[in-house]
Amino acid sequence: MTFPLRRLPAAALVTTLALCTGCASTLRIQVQSSDKTNEGQILYMMVRATTDEKLIAEDYDKASERVFSTGDESVKKVQAIVPGKPVTFSIPRPEQEKLALYFFFTQPGTNWKLPIDPPAPVEIFVELGNHEIQGVQVRRE
Repeated sequence: MTFPLRRLPAAALVTTLALCTGCASTLRIQVQSSDKTNEGQILYMMVRATTDEKLIAEDYDKASERVFSTGDESVKKVQAIVPGKPVTFSIPRPEQEKLALYFFFTQPGTNWKLPIDPPAPVEIFVELGNHEIQGVQVRRE
């Protein structure tokens, strides 16, 4: 049995190319936690464009004010994390901006924020401990 050769319409071809190139244009973030993370209480994470100076100068309280504020264009994403439930999402992948991931624990340890130097990786996997970031894996390409 033979099948006739069919040509893809131009719109389908453009869509296919956009999907293929879209993979490199996004940053996929995966967060894993346990039931004991944040003593079992929901916590929030924030992805934010920043600079080295701002990252160093900004303390936990100042950073946490941005979670529910509106109009701050540096905030790329705010995500609730339910302990024990994995979270995965994607954001546009910046080439030149420095990013930081912030995790707002009720009683944060010393590792509650994670700087990401440009160019941003394709994927970040973050493992949360009870009160801080426990581990990080990064895939560049």
